[in-house]
Amino acid sequence: MHITGISINADGDHLGGSLAQLESDLHVSDNWGRLGGLFDNLNHRIPHGEGDVHLPPGWGAIPHVQALKQLPDYEGYYVLELRPRFHEHLASAAETARQIIDRAAG
Repeated sequence: MHITGISINADGDHLGGSLAQLESDLHVSDNWGRLGGLFDNLNHRIPHGEGDVHLPPGWGAIPHVQALKQLPDYEGYYVLELRPRFHEHLASAAETARQIIDRAAG
């Protein structure tokens, strides 16, 4: 929702409410909220914080808790979507995702 909002010139932090009825599963990753454009190569984008680089949750600037709070009745899947280079961090990413869900629910 966050980077999608940026790409359509909308407030990505407030798209959740209007999209809540359409959500069937959430593909979760992190990034720095900056669209790509300078670099075509993903290896060059990551250090420059560009594009949807699929970082583990908590590594970027996406306000995950606030976004999830906009979907209070959500009962679908919460899917971690990470680039293969971050798979070694899957266990900690899953724990961070659990914490995000708990904080959004509490």
